Amino acid sequence: MCLIVLLVLASFVSYQQSSIPLEEQLDAIFECDRFKVTIPHHGGYAASIFGKGILRLQRQKSDSTYLVCYKDAIDKRKLEFTIDEKEYCKFKDLFLRLIDIHNPSKKLSGNCLTIDHNYILEATKHTLVIKPDKGQTESNCLINWIYNKELNN
Repeated sequence: MCLIVLLVLASFVSYQQSSIPLEEQLDAIFECDRFKVTIPHHGGYAASIFGKGILRLQRQKSDSTYLVCYKDAIDKRKLEFTIDEKEYCKFKDLFLRLIDIHNPSKKLSGNCLTIDHNYILEATKHTLVIKPDKGQTESNCLINWIYNKELNN
């Protein structure tokens, strides 16, 4: 009996989490001092997940800057740079753009020519999965932002 009650409570909490609008979930994650974004890369031969990028963001204690670390499994890329509050707001806007093209029923479906991505944001007690429509040009806005940062640093 106790097990049934626990299962019902767990499913209710899970349902409540998913019923919260994505924008509010994003706000909760961005209020944390640190969070991680996992970007699975799907495509290539046999269209499977063949690597992932991991971006970590941490608020610096001394001022309103943020340390961004990015590591990518495809080309062994490692980046580390800081952004200010203005750039942090632009960074958050990228996720709002991804939420605008979010397709909850999307399945990863890359091929040899096109790599597909989902974005999994994780902070303490918060997880958000954004599944942008692959056909939209905005679906790679975060990846493009990272590459632009690499070129400008």
